[in-house]
Amino acid sequence: MIKPVSSKPTEIHYWGHSSYSVFDRGFHLLMDPVFNEPFEEGSTFFNPSREIDIDKTPPADIIYISHNHGDHFDKFTLKYFLKDKPLVLCPEDSYILNKLKSWGFGKIKTLQAEELMSFGPWTLQTTPSMSPFNELGLMIAGPDIKIWNQVDTSVDLKTIWKIKNKYGKIDILFCPFQPFREYCYYWPKETGFPQKRLENLIKKALAVPSRYVIPSSCSIRAGHDWEWVNSRVFPLSKDQFI
Repeated sequence: MIKPVSSKPTEIHYWGHSSYSVFDRGFHLLMDPVFNEPFEEGSTFFNPSREIDIDKTPPADIIYISHNHGDHFDKFTLKYFLKDKPLVLCPEDSYILNKLKSWGFGKIKTLQAEELMSFGPWTLQTTPSMSPFNELGLMIAGPDIKIWNQVDTSVDLKTIWKIKNKYGKIDILFCPFQPFREYCYYWPKETGFPQKRLENLIKKALAVPSRYVIPSSCSIRAGHDWEWVNSRVFPLSKDQFI
């Protein structure tokens, strides 16, 4: 069912970490929704913490899942939106697919890297990652706005060139800002501040022609028995990155 066109401008709501909503022409695109805290079996918290009254969140038309990590793929949040019968977009990942089907989701579309599709007012294009995880970024082109949500993806200059060549200057870039990730404390040789990794992230962010750069998808901290990891894994704030 196609909803009536709305005269309201595009709205973006930030729910924390990598959870975003985009509203346009009466449609709601919800990306990587994780509304409960803590998550990942109680080991991880949002930084800064936040509270969301999930009963007041608008119904979702599309839910985009970038990859299967617990800070992007959350059973509690997704099952709440089951009632809306949304279309779920996700990578071709057996873990994600099996979970979604077991929870009762019926409308699921798996995506490959650089796949193009249209829904409501948007043209959506997935963007690839150089990381070993099966993850995808998302380019959103609407009537009034162009947004590239890189999520956790490791983007190369070839992908940036393709986006630049196809879409020109975009309005908003959501990009990762932490030079270390949760798995990096396994690297015993890297004991100092990861200056080169940080410089690489900044260079890639600046290589994208965009009006606004928003550091994203890294706003979490370890808790309980894992708190010692924070000084090693999360050495950078959004303000420092900016």
